[in-house]
Amino acid sequence: MYAEMADCCAKEEPERNRCFLNHKDDHPDLPEIIDPEAEVQCQAIQENENKLLKSDHMVVFANFSYIYEVSRRRPYFYAPELLVYAHQYKEAVKECCQGIDKATCLQEELIGRLSQKFPKIEFAELHKIVDDLANVHKECCHGDLLECADDRVALSEYVCNHKDAISSKLRKCCDKPVIQKSQCIADLENDDIPADLPNFLAEYVETKDACKNYQEAKDVYLAHYLYDSGRRHPELAVTTLLRLTKDYEHTLEECCATADPPACYAKVTEHQKAIINESSHLIKVRCDLFEKVGEYNFENATLIRDTKRLPQSPTPTLVGLVHHFGKVATRCCKLGDQEKTACAEDHGAIVYDKLCHQHEKTPVSDRITKCCTDSLVNQRPCFNAFGVDDPYKPKAFSADTFTFHADLCTLPEEEKQNNKQSQEHLVSCVPQTHSPPP
Repeated sequence: MYAEMADCCAKEEPERNRCFLNHKDDHPDLPEIIDPEAEVQCQAIQENENKLLKSDHMVVFANFSYIYEVSRRRPYFYAPELLVYAHQYKEAVKECCQGIDKATCLQEELIGRLSQKFPKIEFAELHKIVDDLANVHKECCHGDLLECADDRVALSEYVCNHKDAISSKLRKCCDKPVIQKSQCIADLENDDIPADLPNFLAEYVETKDACKNYQEAKDVYLAHYLYDSGRRHPELAVTTLLRLTKDYEHTLEECCATADPPACYAKVTEHQKAIINESSHLIKVRCDLFEKVGEYNFENATLIRDTKRLPQSPTPTLVGLVHHFGKVATRCCKLGDQEKTACAEDHGAIVYDKLCHQHEKTPVSDRITKCCTDSLVNQRPCFNAFGVDDPYKPKAFSADTFTFHADLCTLPEEEKQNNKQSQEHLVSCVPQTHSPPP
């Protein structure tokens, strides 16, 4: 079972740990965890909180076994958060089992679950927290889960010890038990924007000292720009804030070499509007489509678009991609205008990152490689700029490509819809048309 890992045991640390991590399978051949009926869960909780819960053909677990099963299927799941979610899952089940409508309660409980978040925090304090948090993520991503969890606890204690200087919303998190405290802080709503923030344009656009400040300490100056942008714009996605900062950097690099830098970098204001409007318009168009046609037809439209853009990608990759985008639309398009764009941008970035991880293992397109190896901030605009992949030549049309099984029309609706997408019917049709995507 573990023969392929035997070579790791002969290595010394830290190479041995990295060797084991390289053997992680992020697409294990395991059935999806499906929650059994609410009554079954409640009965198992009453018998034994750590007992295996069984349904007809699938299993889900109530505490330690639940963690085990989720971990097997999600080897890169952030370990401290998994502990929190397992605790929330158990508590939600226990609470809902006391009610009359157990199923509805469980659904609502389980579904309803740093400059933008803390706009009044001073830059130096934020810088310290960011450095510590980066170290926590480094430890988690390298497999040092005990160190990761320990340092995450220490960071949450630091934040709570300085809560008055960081956010007025923190008290409710800092009163929680240690296992819930860090996740509460991560999920905390944004604090109110301070009323006495200095004029942003005067600080970065109208000033004559922008080039001097930038050239003296580029990274620190850009970090200040990002910090001041974030605390003024809680409605923007983090990726959008990073694009604004990257554009400011490029503008200064260009303008500081001219005869009149202030006149040159004054165009930053228009650049900002264009970047923000591009993101807002894109999300509006897609959410309008989603609200008009629903999740399944939205996925089909996205599948057609992305098959034209990424025709070399395997069918499972394309179908998985559009399923993720469908879930993003379901989650984000119902939000208000201010929250909608940030939600879709940030969750969409995670989908593109997943695509890039898959493509890294099995490359199929130089264009995808370019987007995935370029700046993380520009991944979405890079993919969105794709037209038809002109060099791609589809396979010659053949009726044998399309196999319609006898039970296609009698399947349950959800299974029928998945088959229409997954059995290469839609994906195989699109390259034959090969016209520009909408």
